[in-house]
Amino acid sequence: NDIYFLKFYAYFLNDIGDSRKSIEISKKILDLEENKNSSDAINLSANYSSIGASFYRNKDYDKAIENYLKALEITLKSVGENNPNVARNYNDLALAYDKKGDSEKAIFNYQKAIEIDLKTIGEKNVIVATNYNNLGSIYFREHQYQKAIEYFHKAIEIDLITIGKNDKNTASHYGNLGFAYLKFGDSENALKSFKKVVSISKKLKIEKWVTFFEGKIEQIIQN
Repeated sequence: NDIYFLKFYAYFLNDIGDSRKSIEISKKILDLEENKNSSDAINLSANYSSIGASFYRNKDYDKAIENYLKALEITLKSVGENNPNVARNYNDLALAYDKKGDSEKAIFNYQKAIEIDLKTIGEKNVIVATNYNNLGSIYFREHQYQKAIEYFHKAIEIDLITIGKNDKNTASHYGNLGFAYLKFGDSENALKSFKKVVSISKKLKIEKWVTFFEGKIEQIIQN
């Protein structure tokens, strides 16, 4: 009945893939905190987020969203909207809606997370870059390639400031940008983006990426 230990145990179970047991432990934590009347809002929100994460890992996105919404509601009442914790709640929801295939709600929640992060922790943050990339991926999936290009560029701009040009995430985002340009019919910029991926991948010794993107470059040149 040690709440601190149980929280650690729940996170650990989730990390090793036993999401069902993690959910069981997380619900026990909620019961214990309610019985002891000791839970503050942030802890309560974190517990719902933890349960949501377990359902998310178990690919039960509806249940994940249900718990993430509870976490968001509690955090908003506790600290107001302009707080990094609220941004994380919106981010969790965006990921779950994205996996569920609800692009409209995923976009809304990614944009809310970005909006709050820009106000609170600033633009020079890898979380903001990741969310720009995620938005780009949704627009790519929805065949809105110009929008996708816009957001992939935003992600890369932050990557270059934060993690630098020779990072796996930067390479990945250049790859996404290249595919968006290719779908948009801009072979020249697609080629430039794929060459960036190859250059970074060679430095990082990611051989499978080097081989794959060199193949894409060859296809573009031949066409």
